[in-house]
Amino acid sequence: MTRTALVMDARMVGPRPHGIARYVLGLAAALKDVAPDWRPTLLLSQDAPAAVRDTFTHVVAPHPFLDPREVVGLPAVVAQLQPRLYHATSFSTSPLFTVPLVMTLHDAIHLQRPGDYGLKQQAYYRLVVTPAARRARALITVSQDARAALSQHLGIALERLEVIHNGVDPQYLALPEVARTGAMLTVTGPKPHKNLAVLLHALSHAPGLTLDVVGTPVDGSAALAQSLGLGQRVRFLGAMEEAPLLALVQTARLVVVPSTLEGFGLPVLEGMATGAPVVASDIPVFREVAQDAARYVPPLDSVAWARALTELWNDDPTRAQLSSAGRARAATMTWQRTALATAAVYQRAVESGS
Repeated sequence: MTRTALVMDARMVGPRPHGIARYVLGLAAALKDVAPDWRPTLLLSQDAPAAVRDTFTHVVAPHPFLDPREVVGLPAVVAQLQPRLYHATSFSTSPLFTVPLVMTLHDAIHLQRPGDYGLKQQAYYRLVVTPAARRARALITVSQDARAALSQHLGIALERLEVIHNGVDPQYLALPEVARTGAMLTVTGPKPHKNLAVLLHALSHAPGLTLDVVGTPVDGSAALAQSLGLGQRVRFLGAMEEAPLLALVQTARLVVVPSTLEGFGLPVLEGMATGAPVVASDIPVFREVAQDAARYVPPLDSVAWARALTELWNDDPTRAQLSSAGRARAATMTWQRTALATAAVYQRAVESGS
């Protein structure tokens, strides 16, 4: 098998970490270790970090991630590399691929909440993602919850979607336990399903608690915090690079994930891996990921959030128990496990066309 046996789309990997980029880098690194026959060549963007370029065999793609030209241009670039298999690692794809295709679809949120995304995204799923998924040799998703939603909204049989959970970066598991003297920590994004507003309302009922918000929140979040009188109790820190984010997670008194909808929930897993007590919305995917290693709260009940956060903030024994359970659960969810399962999918995909 040649070094171009597998080409993976890694054009979303940029200077700051986010979910799909973490998936690609974690999987690619683990494949090199545990499935060297599937050592990947990465398609990178122009702004890919030097460390990524130095670590992986790669090609710089002519079109950036989600550029409209990629529907035609990307299949042409991949065909020139002549891989045995191409792994479209996100919904960025094309129905025009001529090489064998494996796709990872992380969630169906664009389809479950179309009002948050608009007509262009709906058309993209209908005209690009769905035809590509139906032609793909194999389809991967990251949770049972995502599998059910994708099957329903794309009209794809459940048995075509293989669930392979994400892993956690080893550096999270390797962090030593230190005094958790920081604020609560939440990592958010610019869509309503991240549910930051409910968390802010909860904080207004929980005097003495403090919150750090990482990421780009929904417009108006800072104004809402001010209107609720939260003042200096909430810090909006914006997007962060890996090292300062790790430091925040390591010292956070609690990691809080209030989303109403997710495909997986890496902040839950990464919080557990560091030993942070995790408080999460009571939605099926978070119970799938964390099992009994997190505290669950009805996602839209700000009073219940206030009560749970206050209780856990002040309950040293319960925080210690969640910390221990979280580390144990996270230790079972490695990228090596993910890579071995994914390599088996690659092998079946190649054999299905022979």
